[in-house]
This record gives sequence, structure tokens and C-alpha cells, in this order.
Amino acid sequence: MRNVWLVLIGAAFVAQVALIIHLNGWEGKRSIRAQDMASREGTPLSAVLGNKARTIPGREAGNPALGKEIIRGLVSSRAGNPVSGAVLLVDQCPLDRQDLFAPRDKMPRWSTETDAQGHFKLNTLPPGRFLVMALTTDAHALATLCLEENGPAGELILTLTPSLRIAGSVVDADGQPLKRARVHPMLCDAFEETPIPYEWLCEMTDGAGRFLFEHVHAGSWRLLADAKNYTPALSPPIEAGAKEGTVRLRPGRRLQGTVSLVQTGRAASRVKVRALETGLRVEQMSVNTDGEGRFEFPNVRTGDYRLSILSDQYVMVGGGIQVAVDAVRAHEAPPAQDAPEETADLAMDLSPGKQPADQQAGDSKEEAPLSAAPDPGVICPAIRVARAATIRGRVVEDREKPRGLPGIFVRAVPESGPVQEMRGVTDQAGYYRISGLDADRYVVTVDAPKGHVACNASALTVQAERGKQVIGPEFRVRPGVPVQGLVVDTDGKPVAEANVFVTVENRQQPATFGMRSAPKGSFVCEDLGPGDRIRVWATNVGVESRVFGPLQVGQNGLHEITLSLSRPNRGSISGRVVNAQGRPIAGAAVRCYAPEDTLHATREAATDEDGGFRFARLTPQTFRLIAGRRANALSDASEHSVTLGPNESATGIHVVLP
Repeated sequence: MRNVWLVLIGAAFVAQVALIIHLNGWEGKRSIRAQDMASREGTPLSAVLGNKARTIPGREAGNPALGKEIIRGLVSSRAGNPVSGAVLLVDQCPLDRQDLFAPRDKMPRWSTETDAQGHFKLNTLPPGRFLVMALTTDAHALATLCLEENGPAGELILTLTPSLRIAGSVVDADGQPLKRARVHPMLCDAFEETPIPYEWLCEMTDGAGRFLFEHVHAGSWRLLADAKNYTPALSPPIEAGAKEGTVRLRPGRRLQGTVSLVQTGRAASRVKVRALETGLRVEQMSVNTDGEGRFEFPNVRTGDYRLSILSDQYVMVGGGIQVAVDAVRAHEAPPAQDAPEETADLAMDLSPGKQPADQQAGDSKEEAPLSAAPDPGVICPAIRVARAATIRGRVVEDREKPRGLPGIFVRAVPESGPVQEMRGVTDQAGYYRISGLDADRYVVTVDAPKGHVACNASALTVQAERGKQVIGPEFRVRPGVPVQGLVVDTDGKPVAEANVFVTVENRQQPATFGMRSAPKGSFVCEDLGPGDRIRVWATNVGVESRVFGPLQVGQNGLHEITLSLSRPNRGSISGRVVNAQGRPIAGAAVRCYAPEDTLHATREAATDEDGGFRFARLTPQTFRLIAGRRANALSDASEHSVTLGPNESATGIHVVLP
């Protein structure tokens, strides 16, 4: 009898183990099989995969966090060959670079793999900004893009570059490791006007204060670290794949001040004050004034800051205030007037490529003795505010009895300069209210609702005065007329989910509307009015149609437009970037511009260890190449013009940088 019970218990144990293995195997099929890849290829991907609990392998019914927007594309090697089985990770990230330190615990992640032709597709994303990472065990590619609600799909052609590692640790002022500190890699030699996608990568330090980035390209990097109760700091430049880096964090300083009304001197309470660090522009803090108009930022690091207010009731008199926070450490007595200011560890020139002050002067400085005297903090100039102006108006549908339209955005931009636009949204009766405006002349524009066009001018000017409410324009909109057609391939078969773009050229403000073709290849754009002059074209991951237009929209719209997608072109541009002595420059930034767009690069690449770069799958036209390695000296960049014919490749491009 005893043996029978032992046999039964053993059988139950085996069945339970088999069930666990089966369930784990089922979950593994739904994931990207990262552990399977690691064991197969011998290189773990854990440093880039991050928190696996955030991985969303596919759409789950009833999950409100997922949407219907699409990201698709192609992953290729530097030789232009498609890469199958590459891991694609898509992370939702903040829209603004100034929110780099925003919490990401609840931001979702999607994943997939490329097919045998190197293609990938994810179709369950919400609108927003995304970081897209393509990974193999020894190469990677990164890009960022934004998706609009019901807009065109995000299309990417990702070229893999060899991966190197960056490792290091984060410690406090006494050299003790800091766990759960956040670290971001910042490329020293990069173009200034466009933030690189690598800075959106984030690693948390472990219990020993250590971190590891397994996928960065060759070049010089600085590590930006942040931890609770400490101020962010940058490491000295380190080379990818070389020695480890260390980031030392210290408590910050107090930055304090007051806000008062310029007319009466009375304290302004409950006003939100914002401090933006103007070096890297990745830190912004905000705090509300108390009942006496006082505010305080308790933990601010060394650097220059611009103070402004966010208020519907008040505006700053004289614009933003610039404040410099020096390197006196918290809980340290301030230096005497005739004594040199201590700058060890914290006094850093934050422009990319510069050495911190303590590295330039050597490491032989001794720590200043700590004092029991409290840090007096930094007192910023008093912020004077005045009552803000307000613009009110209405948006109605043009009919015999005008009807107010709710939920329509109306924007106001000052004519005096490039200041952040203010906007309002219409209520249920169609009335809008734009508050928090300074005295200026504003261009007020309306975003016509889907399927409508503006009857009167879509942009009108209004003069605003402080403390007064101004009657703004009444915008009238009416239903648009359709422009519709079909997207087909070279065999005449309909193409579903192709991107279709319609550009209006003769409006007061030129506009482009994007959409996706229906399952049977049809498309329709109803945001147009009679008399609009338009151009229409379609794209779908490396293939595109010819541009139709200019076409004149009639009273009944336009019909039966057929957009035929051509076969992909195989043109390419490759070369090397070297210095004046002929030595290769690793990590140099190379940009490829198409002739019709001189502001936005068609492709971007970083040179490898041999200084090489390559752009594949290019259309026949003349491209402009710009290569550089310093963020603040684009005058030192080198520019080349390259013309490609059909399926033609340009090799051996030799770029010399001073």
C-alpha cells in the first residue's frame, strides 16, 4: 500500500512539472524568445530588454492601453541585405526631451521579430512618441517617431550598426554605490539640433550601483545619472567598449524666490513656477508658490536655468529669468568673497565633448572640508507678474442656423517671436477661451474637425492687452468634398494599409493630410474644399508611387485616382570619414538629405570603428551628405553632393573632417 501511495504522489509531481513546463513554453511562444536567443547566440539581451513585465507581445482583448496605430519597416545590414529574426522592441516614451527624467514604470513596451525578408509590423499602438530598437546579438539600430491618431503608419528602414558596451557605476559623494539610479547614455559628438535616440535608453543600477548598456555604437559618450534625493550629473567622456565610467552624485542646492504682482506688489499665490536647465535641456522642474508668493526648488544641481511661470491668470513681466546655480555643495558654508569657488566634481561644462572642470585641472584637488553652516541657497531675482489677457470666440458649422462645434482646438501664436503657442478647446456650445496671454498681436488659427474645411480664413490676427478679455474671431467650417482613389502594386492588385498623403499648396497655411488605405486598397480624404490645389502620393516601406499633381479640387471633389507603388530601388551610398591625417573617425554623424527637404535628413548613420558608413535602398536623385563630429561647430562639418541613377550605387565617398 505504501508503494502505491508513493507511485501516485510521484505521478502527480511529474504531471505538475509537465504542466508548468507547458505553460512556460506557451508564454515563451507569445514573447520574443529573448532567453532562447541568448542561449542560442551566446550573448544576453537583458540589458536592453529591461523590464520584461512591460513587454506586450500582442493585442489582448479589452485592454484599453492598446490602440490601432501602426509601426512597420525593414531591418537591413550595412551591406543592404535584409536581416531575419532581428528583435524589435518598441517603447512608448515622453513627447518632450525636457521630460527625459519622467517616470517610465507604467509606459508599455511592444515586441516582435523580423520575417524572412527583414520586415516587421506592429499594429496595436496608441498615438504618441516611440523609441524603436532593432537588435541582434552583435548589432543594433535605434530610431524615434511619433504616431497620430488615425494617421499614417510610422515607416522605418533601420540599418544595423555594430554594438559595443558601456558599463560603469553610480556612487555618492563618499564613493558608496547608489542602487536604482537611472542612467542615460549621451553621445558627445552629435548634431545639436536633433536629439539622438540613444538618450531615451534608460538603465537602473543594481544593488552594487552598477549598470550596463550592451548596444551603443562606437564613439565618445557621457553618462547622465539621476537618483532620488540627488541631483543629476554627467560622467567624464568615455569610449564605448573601453574602460568603465563612474558618475558621482551629490545633494543639490536650494533655489528660491518670490512671485508678486507688478501693479500692487501683492504676493501671487498658487502660481506654478518652472525651472528649465538650459545646457542639456533635459531637466525641468515645477513648483507652486505658497500663500506669501514664495517658491523653492530643494534639490538643484550646478548649471544655468531659465525660470518661467505656467498660469492662466498671470504673465511674467520682461520674459523669463536666467539664474546660475553655482557649485557650492549643500550643507557647505558659502565661500568668502575673496576666496576661489570650489568646483571639484560638480562644476561641469555641459556642452557635448567638453571635459569636466575637475578633469581638465587634474584629479589632485582635495575635498573642501564640510561645515556645519547651512547652505543659504540661491536667491533668484523677484519674479514680477501682471494680469494675463484672454481671447474668446466661437467655432460654428456653416448652415442656415449655425451650430457650435465642441472639442475643436484653437491656437494663438504671438507675431513678435517664436514663443510657445497657447491653445483652447471649444465647449459644448462651440465657444473657446485662450488664457495666459501677454500683450501682443496673435495669429489665431483653428483646427478644422475631421471631414470639414474652414469657410472663412483659417488664421486671423487679434491684438491682446494685459488684464483684458478680447473678442476673437468666429470661425465657420463646412463639410469637405472627397478626394478618393485606389492604391495598387505593380501587378494592379490593391494594397491595404498603404500610407497616402495629400498636400494642399494654395491655402493660407499649407497642410498635409495622411491616412491609410482600406483593406481593399481604397482611400478617401474629406478634409478638402473646392478650389484646393493638391498633390497626392502613396508609400509602403521602401516603395512609393509617383506624385500626382498639382490637381484642382472641384465642387464634387476628385475621384478615381490610382496610385501605383513601384518596385523598391536598390541604390546606395557608402564611404569613410577620416581626419586630416587619414585616420578613421568612429562615431561621426553622417546625414543624407533629399533635394526636396533640406531641413530633415532622409537617413542618418554613425560611422563604425573603421569610419565607414552606408545608406541603402535610395531612390534615384541627387543627395546632399553632411558629416560632422562636434555639436557646437557645424561650420567644421564636411558637405558632399552625390547623384544616383536607377539601381546605382556610389561607393568610396571620402569625407575628411578637420
